[in-house]
Amino acid sequence: QHLYESAPPIAPPEDRPGSSSSSKQLGAIACDQSQTTQQQNLLLQGLPQQVWVLDSQPGTVPIDVDAPTSVGKILQLIHEIPTPLDNRQMLYKMLTAKGIPLPVAQWLGSSLAPGGRWGAGNGNGNSSDGKLDWVFDISGAAALYNSYRLSSYWDVLVRPPPGVCIHLVRGEKSDRWTPHMLQQLDDAAQRWDEAASEQPEAVGEFQVHVLERAGHWLQADNPEGLQALIEPWFKDLHQNRLLF
Repeated sequence: QHLYESAPPIAPPEDRPGSSSSSKQLGAIACDQSQTTQQQNLLLQGLPQQVWVLDSQPGTVPIDVDAPTSVGKILQLIHEIPTPLDNRQMLYKMLTAKGIPLPVAQWLGSSLAPGGRWGAGNGNGNSSDGKLDWVFDISGAAALYNSYRLSSYWDVLVRPPPGVCIHLVRGEKSDRWTPHMLQQLDDAAQRWDEAASEQPEAVGEFQVHVLERAGHWLQADNPEGLQALIEPWFKDLHQNRLLF
């Protein structure tokens, strides 16, 4: 049994923005608010103005359709790697030998530090011998991934709270999306368009982007393209806050 399969999923609190139930509750509350006070309401409710979903499926992900380069597989691999390590090149060699692309291995290597925090190091971030260990809790990450895999957020995409813009970025070459999931994504975008046309003041925005020359690991495969995609939206957000 894989590490993430046995990890107990972490259930978000009912009142935490971001969980499926709380997003729908807050969406219902926000529907009753005036658009002229929309930004103030978002701040009071703790809702973000923009949500960026990076090549993550909005629905549940059964184990039998989990991708071969999935987060679950990578968590299992790094769980099996003995630490501490003398250098990052050791990690790159072990991961690439298991089929993990070098850019992804290098990105994972950025989470190694002298002494680490959660691995076999001394746990305080310092190491007298300079050896590297993980700075995050692998078991905790597995539990978070399991929660993601068992959660569904399709309803949130179809009717985002007013004033909130959800951006879903899909990698052009990503292996995460089955034909059925792609059809669900198209259906959700169509249902959002219908809802936004019928009640433009009661529904937020939903945007789907496809990042060229990228698989699932967008930030590793095409970091410049991802930055170019996100940056204009962040600038608009910054400008709106200045005006507010």
